[in-house]
Amino acid sequence: MEYAPRWRLWSESLPSAKVIWRFWTASLLFTLLILPGGPVYGQVFVSQYGGGGVAEYSTSGQTISAPFANVGSPLGLAYDGNGNLFIASAGGSVLEYRTSGQVVSAPLVTGLPHPAGIALDGGGHIFVTEQDNGNPNGGPTIGEYTTSGQVVNSTFIVGDISSAWYGIACDGQGHLFVVNQHAAGNRIDEYTTSGQLVQAGLVLGLVAPHGIALDGNGHLFVANFGIGTIGEYTTSGATINASLVSGLNQPSGVALDRMGHLFVSSYGSGTIGEYTTSGQVINASLVTGLNSPLLGLVAIPEPLSASLVFLGAVILWIGVSRRHGT
Repeated sequence: MEYAPRWRLWSESLPSAKVIWRFWTASLLFTLLILPGGPVYGQVFVSQYGGGGVAEYSTSGQTISAPFANVGSPLGLAYDGNGNLFIASAGGSVLEYRTSGQVVSAPLVTGLPHPAGIALDGGGHIFVTEQDNGNPNGGPTIGEYTTSGQVVNSTFIVGDISSAWYGIACDGQGHLFVVNQHAAGNRIDEYTTSGQLVQAGLVLGLVAPHGIALDGNGHLFVANFGIGTIGEYTTSGATINASLVSGLNQPSGVALDRMGHLFVSSYGSGTIGEYTTSGQVINASLVTGLNSPLLGLVAIPEPLSASLVFLGAVILWIGVSRRHGT
């Protein structure tokens, strides 16, 4: 008795080519026309400190929507991966919006003195750098809050009077990386999310650093506002390229997407530039005409839905072609 190969039994069980074609066409049209945001471009959100709130653009540089309403003097931005954007407002609060612009909670957290950078740990906690939060030493603090707005500890990390904290990044594994414009030398400091200092001066030699971003390979990207560069470092403090991108006009915000693209907002030129993580220029003037973009920048890559639909359709089409000899 002969047994048919498994691949043949599998292919013979597939629907007809006509059914597959209809399924593929309907799925692709659904993805293109119905899914929110569509599959064509990702999204970039930028804080305009000088007025204009938080603006949204596509990763091709096109304006997607009007600036978010009732967002005054935004600074740090953080995205939770589920369609929620958290905004540190210089007015003393943290706001939560959907990326579609709908208000979730504005404000989510109040009573913050001079908040600047903001980061999420992926476990429902928000970390905010604050320039003055009642620290008796006169230095900055980092406050910890839940994504539902509850205070965990408003001063769980306290800096000395010579420190000035700006951007902050979290690796999701219990470590915080904090931009410190310290009087003795600008640097990156590392803490645990429980508040313990791991290393002061993990990265040294920075010049008026502002924003910081962390990729999935353990690389830190830091905007040197004072000398117009983006530096790249490892989370262990090793320098990869101190001038990965240069010639920028007061770079402040820095963001990464999962496609390996690096976005930089420049305060001096009012622009967003796009680069590869190896430092190559894709478009140095992706977005222009911004009003004092300062610190806050988030990049969300295009949805994978269309790509997955297309890939699945191709695989099924190959199986049908083998079955029908076409």
